[in-house]
Amino acid sequence: MEETFVEYIVKTKTSLSAIGIRIGCIFIVICCFLLTAVLGILGVTLGVLAIYLTYMAFQMTSVEYEYSILNSEISVDKIMGQRKRKKVAEFDMKNAEIMADADSEEILRRVNNGMKVLDYSSRKAGKLKYAIIFNEANGITEMIFEPNEKMVEALHKIRPSIVRIANR
Repeated sequence: MEETFVEYIVKTKTSLSAIGIRIGCIFIVICCFLLTAVLGILGVTLGVLAIYLTYMAFQMTSVEYEYSILNSEISVDKIMGQRKRKKVAEFDMKNAEIMADADSEEILRRVNNGMKVLDYSSRKAGKLKYAIIFNEANGITEMIFEPNEKMVEALHKIRPSIVRIANR
């Protein structure tokens, strides 16, 4: 059998809470440097520390997801600040029940309250999102993601009977 390998990266939309964290950090930096007149060298030290913490906050609130398909395995890595990578999900397409447009009738019929939903999409309006429903030993899971055409075709090749290609 021929080996399949496809990967694709999507950048997530920056959430309001992340924007709030960024603004709060910038405010703290400004306050620390304004306090240098009162605190002297301690104010400068706190300012430099605040700059570092602001840098880290910006890195941690910049998130991308990388989808990888190797044969029938699909994995999702979370990339923070374009440097720190963490595997957040790994599924076998052999355990998939269906893959279709996340807003399709077929997916919406299967969704229930006890289902675990993992959203690895960019959360940007107007983007075509797919959902895969997996039936695994630990329960039923719905994974929402934004694959490109090449990835959808690869998944269709792996499991043609369950992959419904969207017409958008």
